[in-house]
Amino acid sequence: EGIDYTYDPSGRVSTIVAWQEEHNGRKEVLASYGYLYDNAGRRNWEVREDGTLYHYTYDGAGRLDSAYYPFEDANATDMLGRQIPDEAIRWSMSRDGETWKPYEVEEEGCCRVPETPGALYLLGTIEETAGRTRDERFTFEVTEEYTPVRFDIGPELSGPVEEHPDGKTYGFTTDHSDRAGSFTAKTIIPRFRRRPIVITTEETFVALKQGEAFRYVSGNGRYKVILRLGPIGPIRHHTVAIEDREINIPRAFWGLDIFTVTTEIEVTDGILEIRGTRGLTIMSLEVHRLTGEDPPVEETVERQENTVIILHPRECGWRGGSLWEDLEAWINNDTPNGKWDW
Repeated sequence: EGIDYTYDPSGRVSTIVAWQEEHNGRKEVLASYGYLYDNAGRRNWEVREDGTLYHYTYDGAGRLDSAYYPFEDANATDMLGRQIPDEAIRWSMSRDGETWKPYEVEEEGCCRVPETPGALYLLGTIEETAGRTRDERFTFEVTEEYTPVRFDIGPELSGPVEEHPDGKTYGFTTDHSDRAGSFTAKTIIPRFRRRPIVITTEETFVALKQGEAFRYVSGNGRYKVILRLGPIGPIRHHTVAIEDREINIPRAFWGLDIFTVTTEIEVTDGILEIRGTRGLTIMSLEVHRLTGEDPPVEETVERQENTVIILHPRECGWRGGSLWEDLEAWINNDTPNGKWDW
């Protein structure tokens, strides 16, 4: 018997395979795990040998916020392969691994993680058949270490710079509430000899006005910045300026795309500022404080693959006609032929 590990280029565990050797010398896989990580290096997807998906999300402080299990069509099954309904799974929580109490699981399998630091143990007891149960255990570590500051930009965050209840000061240089919109993104995860998994998310954005900017009073220092942009269309060429770094954004191949920009900047006036070409659509901003021990950040612009974007045309004021020209006109606040309905 043995356990094999593989690692990604950043040194993080990519796969774990537990196996035993058969009499003919071949390896029989007993269990396997695959892991994916977000741009902040946090594990956000786990795939097991039976195709079951586990999904983890994090709050603005980088703490584990929720765990989704099982995910979509990869539901738990009993000994005969029959699906087990969610109500047949009882969840319990413990902070010391010994004292357990019932743990509420919300819709779509979402569990709220406590804010206090330390170990968190989850136990799922699955009722497979009358009198037969099996347990699934999970262990997490809740921390309060310094983690990224994240801003989800859209209708709820489109106003001018001001101090917010969280004590941070941020916002746009002018009110952008009339430039906020939303869309649905469907990301397709292919699976070998199985139907693909479709992950649907609701996204928001703000389209920058000419000469305006988003500002965050960050304090001086060295920062890693992760900026999500979209929807980006195939017509207009955009650039984004994060402090003194100007970065070109590719056009979409066809349709609409989402891009993630990662770079390192130095703030010397206490304010992190993001500018862009007119109509640049900003979805979210994540800011990591770097120390002298952190290595330089490689600058990248990554297209989100296998994603289909569905706009909410009424919200965007689109009334038909040529999609790309009309979309570009709305994003850039033009009103051709009085077509827009504000």
